[in-house]
Amino acid sequence: MPQDGIDLNPGDPFGVFGRNAEAETGREADETEAVELNGGSAPPVEPPPDSAPPNSPSPPDSASAPATGPPQAILDHALAWAARGFRIFPVQPGAKVPPKGMFWRNEATSDPAKIRAWWAFNPNYNYGVAGGDGWLIVDVDAGKNGFASLLDVDLPDTLTVKTPGGGLHLYYRGPDVANSVDRVAPGIDIRSKGGYVIGPGSVFDDADGAKGYRGAYKLIDDRPAADAPAGFLLQCGEPKQRDRAAAVSVDDPDDIVFAIHYLEKDAPAAVEGRGGNNTTYAVAARLIEIGVSGERAAELMAEHWNARCSPPWDVAELVTICGNAANYALARQGSGGVSALKDEAGAPVALPASEADTPPLFDPWREFIVPDVPTGILPDIIERFATGQSSIMGACRNALAMAAFAALSGAVDHRTSLRLMRNGEWTASPRLWTLLAGPPSSKKTPIMSAALAPLKRLEARRQKAWRDECARVPEGVQKPKQPERYLAGNTTTEALAAILARQDRGILVEHDEIAAWIGGMEKYNNGGGGAADRAFWLEAFNGASFSVDRVTRPSISVENLSASIIGGIQPARLAELQGLQSDGLLQRFIPAFVGPGRIAQDRAMPPDGYHEMIEQAASIAPMEFRFDDGALTVAEPFRQRTHDLQTATENALPGFAQFVGKLDGLFGTFCLLFHVAEGLEPGNWVMERISACTAARVERLFSDFLLPHAFEFYGVADHAVTDKLRKIASWILTQGSLRITARDLMREVSCLRGMDAWAIGRALGPLIAGGWLEPEKPGPDNRAWHVSPAVAFQFEQRREDEERRKQELARLMNGPRRAAGAP
Repeated sequence: MPQDGIDLNPGDPFGVFGRNAEAETGREADETEAVELNGGSAPPVEPPPDSAPPNSPSPPDSASAPATGPPQAILDHALAWAARGFRIFPVQPGAKVPPKGMFWRNEATSDPAKIRAWWAFNPNYNYGVAGGDGWLIVDVDAGKNGFASLLDVDLPDTLTVKTPGGGLHLYYRGPDVANSVDRVAPGIDIRSKGGYVIGPGSVFDDADGAKGYRGAYKLIDDRPAADAPAGFLLQCGEPKQRDRAAAVSVDDPDDIVFAIHYLEKDAPAAVEGRGGNNTTYAVAARLIEIGVSGERAAELMAEHWNARCSPPWDVAELVTICGNAANYALARQGSGGVSALKDEAGAPVALPASEADTPPLFDPWREFIVPDVPTGILPDIIERFATGQSSIMGACRNALAMAAFAALSGAVDHRTSLRLMRNGEWTASPRLWTLLAGPPSSKKTPIMSAALAPLKRLEARRQKAWRDECARVPEGVQKPKQPERYLAGNTTTEALAAILARQDRGILVEHDEIAAWIGGMEKYNNGGGGAADRAFWLEAFNGASFSVDRVTRPSISVENLSASIIGGIQPARLAELQGLQSDGLLQRFIPAFVGPGRIAQDRAMPPDGYHEMIEQAASIAPMEFRFDDGALTVAEPFRQRTHDLQTATENALPGFAQFVGKLDGLFGTFCLLFHVAEGLEPGNWVMERISACTAARVERLFSDFLLPHAFEFYGVADHAVTDKLRKIASWILTQGSLRITARDLMREVSCLRGMDAWAIGRALGPLIAGGWLEPEKPGPDNRAWHVSPAVAFQFEQRREDEERRKQELARLMNGPRRAAGAP
């Protein structure tokens, strides 16, 4: 407790630690003496001679020691803290989390050369301080009454850092203990091995976010770190220990087969810059759990998994990671493998299908399949915009992201291109046709308004400046040229042609409700104006020169007829578009189902950089981009997949197949838009080459989001095809065999009667793509398919419902139950 006449530590308002170290030396306690970010008058964080824990690295020599003058950057603080014997690692600027892809537990270091290399990459990094290895850090949270809790905890004075939130970091020497939150006392967190805190000199900035404050971490008590009391260590508890004894024998043949299946079917691919190190370690740890040795795990990953990574790992690196996983993975080796199950059962076992082990299968009975955009793959600016606006507006994040891409496609000059292959002239442009499908309550119009607001504001500002300039021009003098347009609303093709005749950059067209626009051209206006309009819009998707001939007035010549489109449609109106695939106009749209609207939240929108990005994109001169070698290796298998998917669905889902046929170009469009959005992030620049990382994230956007939405959308438009799929799926569920043949299907399923094996195989395409079936042999001559065991597991309730429905129908018809002929 504080004593009269003794200065208190400014970060210790309760006087828990007694006297301030500065008071003991006769100096007045003043926060200006603490280490500040700019270091203007503060001394450097000098390592006391006895501050290092036992067995810590020796202090660096003079060549690598931190400068003796005032620190001028966070790097100086990091080097000084490392010189005390702490292991440190970079943390994102203004934040508390490591950069993406850093596995900090393995990479934290006291090596000044490595630390300097990190900060050479980004001098604005904060830094984290790893606990453990002789260090124990007590994190006192002021907002959770942590200071009051300290009154009941017997802790000596020690090396202390004040946090921007008003709390403290107390550094002690001691053995590893359990990391915990509020376990010792409310507001008292423990950071030992496997935990970390932010180091002094770092700056946290969340003034406009959930925390609501900004400030630096400051060293306020520079005494040597004290030893943690034994009683306090008992309160902390022992760290969790991994049972290093293998559950069963290592490298059992069955476990290796299971491991290969996991690597080829379920293991996530590692992508550089997107947590690739963490992903790779997690995959290696899973193999150790299955029962594979570290050496064999590296071999299996190199052979069955590495090619899917972007970029692939060096084999030596895989050996190191697998070795770390074998040493540090928490699960017992072999506890999750086949041989462990055998050992428990005392007999051979078959691995059961389960929701944890098997990805969800395509559900033909689900009305709408609407997966979310996976987190971590969108450009950061668009991610911030979509997430922030979704929270405030109560609108669908997926739709906001797609609308943002549409707005970006309208801002970028359409003469910009991406060369899709090394050779030839095949290019993609920023043109994008986006269709948001949702009921009126899903807030489609507010979503489009929020995404297009920067373009509308920029266009209004330029139009006003032009009008003001025209007003200053004397009568009879030629007026200045009208500025380029970025947006157009519901307009005639002739009016739009007149706009595009004055500019070559292209334009974005906004339609609030698009069903009547498409349906009117494709269904009701097969001749005359309707045919001319269809030809106009088909060319507007391709981007080419175009002429509009008029009888009474001069013809209009458009050098670059290029238009992006964004519009909405109600799902109930999709049936009106059924079977309208005559020229593929509908299939040029990227469809996205819009999730239900929620109640809007009245709060400020944190800065996201979205408006600035759109305006900057509008100012970029046309460029030609190219894929780098890594991106080309991603694009090639994507083209093969779209080819196979189009072939598999051409007969069963013609509308979807036509859409898939356009994916190669749309893949390039999204790569281009991703690249521009990331290049316009503050501190970045737009480079000519598009990386493998960008291409891999776009491929995942298509695989995990765009393709499922399109499959559902065009399946609804092809209602008859959807009914056929449901009949086939119903028969597969209720017939009870894990192997089916073309003869079985032709005989038992009414909608397949009369088809040959080749046509039946094409009709099964969606179920093959959806994980239900696997052909017995490749190629068009296949006549048998294996049914995934996961079908019965995931659709058990549906099977029972279908069986009851068919039994009831047989009863009402006074006849035997028919396995497949029943509708």
